[in-house]
Amino acid sequence: MFRAGPHGPDYQLGHAHGDLLSFEVSHGAARIVTDTGTGAYDAGPVRARIRSTRAHNTLAVDEQEQLEAWGSFRVGRRGRARVLRWGSDAHCSWIWAAHDAYRRLPGRPVHHRLLAVADAWVLVLDAVLGAGRHRVASHVHLHPRLPSGTARVVPLGAACGRRAVPLYERFGETQEMAELFVEAGPELPWAGGWLIQLAPAGGEPAVLAFDGRTATARYGSREGPLRARWTPLDPADPCPFELRLCGPVPDSASEARLC
Repeated sequence: MFRAGPHGPDYQLGHAHGDLLSFEVSHGAARIVTDTGTGAYDAGPVRARIRSTRAHNTLAVDEQEQLEAWGSFRVGRRGRARVLRWGSDAHCSWIWAAHDAYRRLPGRPVHHRLLAVADAWVLVLDAVLGAGRHRVASHVHLHPRLPSGTARVVPLGAACGRRAVPLYERFGETQEMAELFVEAGPELPWAGGWLIQLAPAGGEPAVLAFDGRTATARYGSREGPLRARWTPLDPADPCPFELRLCGPVPDSASEARLC
């Protein structure tokens, strides 16, 4: 599931959360990536957290919220997300969306996310376009009942931290889940993301190398069905990144330019 549209109708956003470009992943009956759920409706720290950007599987810039939530059911400034392109081929289906919640910040950052889904993996590629140095934090929350060996979540291009956070899967009940997070303070534009590898046939591990510009997936010594190249173009070009998702056959490709 991918939150690639607006928070909701402008006239009623009392239940809106900071979840633009957030996603959840299940494989069969196994839940892999989840958000924080809903644990309270009364104003207070629990309600503030579950509505926050960091409580969802998305990206925050300069520790700012996508959605200015106050009280228990009130909303001020907020961003808008829209789908820019989507497609599929024999290897995967993909969707590309962006939101403008952080354009009010210096340098006018814009978050782009491309989500590609195949039988054996889910690839999340992020680009934060704009100018200046900013703090970027990306979060992924793992469901506590994820069976061992079901999936492996790999951060792309950065070291990953891990901490315990609450999950409110059922109202009034609290569980503990793991939050993976990547934090960086780059000059924009910045690129990063996550590879979620579902249980591979034969047990041979997948490795995805990512240097912030180019990603290459390999299964053991063999190049896998995914080849993602996120290449910087001329800095003066209004489209500073070019993305290509392709299989081992040259003509089985999906392409997108991130404008």
